[in-house]
Amino acid sequence: MLSDAPRRDRRDLELLRRFHHDHDPTARDAMVRRALPLVQALAHQADAGAEGGRRQELIDAGAVGLRRAIDRFDPARDTRFTAFAAPVIEDEIRRQVTDTTWTAHVPRTLRALDTATARGAGDRTAADVVRALRAERAAKTA
Repeated sequence: MLSDAPRRDRRDLELLRRFHHDHDPTARDAMVRRALPLVQALAHQADAGAEGGRRQELIDAGAVGLRRAIDRFDPARDTRFTAFAAPVIEDEIRRQVTDTTWTAHVPRTLRALDTATARGAGDRTAADVVRALRAERAAKTA
């Protein structure tokens, strides 16, 4: 199985180049199909005891993250696609879990603020925490 990894990476890069450079939507579809087992494994890890319907929600959220990773991946960089995609997929699954665990609808920014203060913001003021969160968000989008 290890001998298949370099061949798989080359095939992934070929599909991603076709999608990014030639704007070939079939290459994107093929890449989604190839990486779907990664999404399923990450969704399973996120909620190992989930009911069938809940697990499917996490897989759907992970598929959104996978498409986002495919769109953002730069084939020119010396990075394996799976190494790039896994955190993006995990973040999307985590958002899904967070979005569905709060009883009342609370905007993500406020939930993040609540989480940041609970992590031990210490003597920092709310304004300090908000600045830190904005800097985090800016770093993620850059």
